[in-house]
Amino acid sequence: MPDKKMTKGAGSLKLIISLLAGAALGVGAYALTKDQSGSLIPASLESQAQMALNQPAYNTLSSNIFQPTGFAGQYLSGFHAQSHHDWKNANQYMQQSLSYDGENPALIKRAIMLAIGSGNYERAFQLAHKLSAGENDESIGELFLAVEALKKEDYAATKQTLDSMTNGGIADFVKPLLYSWMEAAKGELNTVTLRKNAIHMSHGILIAHYLKNNDQTENLMAESLALGGITVNELKRMAEIYLDIGRKEKAEAIFEQLSKVMPTDPEIKQTLAALKEDKEVKGYSGIASAQDGVALALYDMAKLFYQENSDDSAHIFAQMSLYLNPVDVDTHIMLAGIAARNERYDEAIAYYDAIKPESSYYTQAQREIANLLEESGRTDKAIAALQNLAEIKKDKESLISIGDIYRRSENFPEAIAAYNRAEKEIGKDKILPDYWHLYYVRGMALERNGDWALAEKDLVGALEFNPNHPYVLNYLGYAWADKGENLDKARDMIKKAAALQPEDGYITDSLGWILYRDGNYTDAVKYLEKAVELLPYDAVINDHLGDAYWKTGRRLEAKFQWERAKNSVKNDDTLLSALEVKLENGLPANNSSIMQANNASEEKSELETKTP
Repeated sequence: MPDKKMTKGAGSLKLIISLLAGAALGVGAYALTKDQSGSLIPASLESQAQMALNQPAYNTLSSNIFQPTGFAGQYLSGFHAQSHHDWKNANQYMQQSLSYDGENPALIKRAIMLAIGSGNYERAFQLAHKLSAGENDESIGELFLAVEALKKEDYAATKQTLDSMTNGGIADFVKPLLYSWMEAAKGELNTVTLRKNAIHMSHGILIAHYLKNNDQTENLMAESLALGGITVNELKRMAEIYLDIGRKEKAEAIFEQLSKVMPTDPEIKQTLAALKEDKEVKGYSGIASAQDGVALALYDMAKLFYQENSDDSAHIFAQMSLYLNPVDVDTHIMLAGIAARNERYDEAIAYYDAIKPESSYYTQAQREIANLLEESGRTDKAIAALQNLAEIKKDKESLISIGDIYRRSENFPEAIAAYNRAEKEIGKDKILPDYWHLYYVRGMALERNGDWALAEKDLVGALEFNPNHPYVLNYLGYAWADKGENLDKARDMIKKAAALQPEDGYITDSLGWILYRDGNYTDAVKYLEKAVELLPYDAVINDHLGDAYWKTGRRLEAKFQWERAKNSVKNDDTLLSALEVKLENGLPANNSSIMQANNASEEKSELETKTP
């Protein structure tokens, strides 16, 4: 989240952009009426709009079934596409809407946004020039034109455009950044206006460093550090800048701070160790051009919106950043994240795929592609992508990930085979410390495959190396309790796991269930109720709570929970059959619930968080 000083400004900026992205629409001199979205449409076209929305196939936007006609059809189709983060189709429909009233400022404004969002920069700038030529107070259009002029290195036009922007709102945030970077492009250091917030301060430092003014760079960093509110990444960048300007002692002090905040970060550990050994460490390489500096400023704004889940605004600013710096890796990663968050998997994959093999982020980007392929049901392609990565980049983690995909699809023999191949490739003597989680994931697959002796060996090995890992504690502890082995130790392990992760529904369920197995039904109910609150649609957890209610005499509530469990069962005939028996007859005097099903359910906790 942004620092406290940024909160107020960020809120107003967010409001402005959200209003612009969903701008009110007026057409000509027609009377206007609000549709359900809150946008304005011509009253004379209201009936046509309603007919368009009532089309059975409207939600498909399929050209084979439904062809939107007229202004209302095109506009509403574009609105629908944008609501599903389909920027390409939204832009196409909106451009077609312009044919009905190409002079309407509000319509042009919305069309500019969608053109930028779809990466159609030429059309966006064409419309922005048209909007600017009229008598309109449109800071967002002027911003796009300033960015276009800066890209062309036409600084006179850049200044003229910025000067014409009305003060207030977005202009107050953007103008100082663009002005200062424009001056930097001409060799002038002017950061006086960059004092309003953390992003401005950060760019003041970058501009001074870009112009190789070491004294001013150091002064601005000292001022920024004194004000506080700096992110970890910004702090790391400051340390690297200190190295670049020859202030090794200050860089080392910051890396000492960072090592306390991020003790497991390998890069920070290595850098700090090298500094303490007085080895040469490369500093911050800096911004290559003023154009790249503005691109970073736009990216920083996009990141602010992204962190606040304001995806439309984040997407637009990220696209503007990409216009200035098409190869920037961070911007591609952000756009991929936005697309993935909105289930636009192919778009996300395309953004990740644009990252070149020579980039240090390439391996991680390819792993993310595999995750998205798996998430969208293309497991064969996901495995192929990981296999290719393992061969090209010799990435051992990809070999383990192949096993994870098989395990998540419950193909345990193939998962075990993949993990064994990974162990062979890595080397048994090199598993620790970097690949310790291989023991954990293979142990789960072995246990689910019925190979308990081997599973126990792997799980114990994982726990010995990482004795405070909540999911290893939970999985091994639950497995022992299920088999009636090491009961006291198992109970302590599950309690420890629950203390480490009190908001994890699966672990909370484990603790409740082991209390149930001990006959402590009253306390079991407390934990199982909390587990159901955390995971209300998990069939096994609802089943467990139903059993506990029955044992405490709450028979109606027990049947209600079993019914909920039955409605939530997926691909588990054994559990479904057991629930049907309970609903018919209740629990027998000496019942044993379905423990293996819960083991499978708890395994999902690790899978969903992807925490090894």
